Amino acid sequence: MFKLTATALFVASVLVGTHAAPAAIDNRSPVETFETLVKRTNHCYDSSFENRWRASAPLVNDCRILASNIAGDGDWTQSTASGQRQIASFGTCHFGVEGAETLLVSYRVGNQDVIDLINDSINRFQQDGRVAARGVMPCDQITPGTVRILWGIYE
Repeated sequence: MFKLTATALFVASVLVGTHAAPAAIDNRSPVETFETLVKRTNHCYDSSFENRWRASAPLVNDCRILASNIAGDGDWTQSTASGQRQIASFGTCHFGVEGAETLLVSYRVGNQDVIDLINDSINRFQQDGRVAARGVMPCDQITPGTVRILWGIYE
């Protein structure tokens, strides 16, 4: 008969059962992927669009930079009594709003509203690296309800 010592049994079990141990998981430094969320503010609804292109229209690249510059967050509060107001600009590209009704109310325009109007206008009307447009859309009043405003991209 064979007599096995404890050492011999250990060596035999290691030789016979050689399996890879599972890899250790380092829980001290988890892998995470972060995406920066950009706050978007909308206060306006579906708009009409009118092509106002001319040779002196704003440069498309300036309008794209304008849209990028206001992407962080925010809105503008205006009054229909104020008349036409430029609310954002970069280089040759200016964006303005005014009340389209005779009501005397204050209203809000969100940064995402302006970004969407600029991008939609570029997609619809750009020609020779330039774009100009305007339209009418309802925007939230400070008090409940909406009011129609005229917006424009101009030089």
